[in-house]
Amino acid sequence: LVDQTRIEEAGGALEGAVSAQSPEAEPSFVAKFQAKFGTKPTASADTAYDALMALTKAISAAGATDAVTVQKHLLAVQFDGASGRIKFDDKGGVIREPSMVHVVGSAVTPMPEGA
Repeated sequence: LVDQTRIEEAGGALEGAVSAQSPEAEPSFVAKFQAKFGTKPTASADTAYDALMALTKAISAAGATDAVTVQKHLLAVQFDGASGRIKFDDKGGVIREPSMVHVVGSAVTPMPEGA
């Protein structure tokens, strides 16, 4: 994960570094988070929120809370969440397209198309 803190601590050593990262949080999630907590969400806040929402949806669909039943329903959960589209593979991993970024000066910027 390349973020502003790491760039500053690296003192220029990360210039040109390339990273595959999760896409940015949905703007509506960021706005609601800032309104409630008075600060921008951290890098994992949207993912944690979506994990709880996915579990809630699976428990609701299962009509139970035992792990085996909930797991079966969790694999079928799909929704557009705070961190993007949530969908699971057959092993329970989240299927997600990474966002390619690189460090230019003192900022993380999206990689140009075709780079």
